[in-house]
Amino acid sequence: VHKCAGEAASRGCPLPDVARAARLAADSIATMGVALSTAATPGCCKPERIKAGEIEVGLGIHGEAGAYKRAIGHAREVVGEMLQHINDTYLQFEDGAKYMLVVNSLGATPPGELAVVASEALAWVVAKGASVERMMVGCYMSALDMAGASLSVLRLDNGGELLRAMDAPTSAPAWPRAHC
Repeated sequence: VHKCAGEAASRGCPLPDVARAARLAADSIATMGVALSTAATPGCCKPERIKAGEIEVGLGIHGEAGAYKRAIGHAREVVGEMLQHINDTYLQFEDGAKYMLVVNSLGATPPGELAVVASEALAWVVAKGASVERMMVGCYMSALDMAGASLSVLRLDNGGELLRAMDAPTSAPAWPRAHC
């Protein structure tokens, strides 16, 4: 949402157009997280509400409680569950539609594990008959040390506005292809 609004603002668009770009992005994106541990808060102990052998699905970036806990499962199963929930609740995957996927570390997830999540997410979306036009895998928005990942799905509009905004140069240091 910030990337799309920032791209419109960088082109000198008036405020109503910047707000429209942000609304378009917000209406076109859904995110869901899963973690093996909660986030630590500086100056406080780390909550231990997730027990060994379980994961929490739907939790927030700041450690907000998730929708439910369940036993750890294979990445294919967990990623499929997350994407099916996004499909059923927020953003339906449609045959022939185009999407951007963002696989984000929640702070303590190594790149190899993120790659497994990304691979499973890509396979799931393609199996639905949709295409993935862009994919980002990395640590973009994280807690300090939460072991987990979030999946964000952006449905790209037919006019190409969202894809153009996502591909636009930026000086944000964590963004891929940032132009600092």
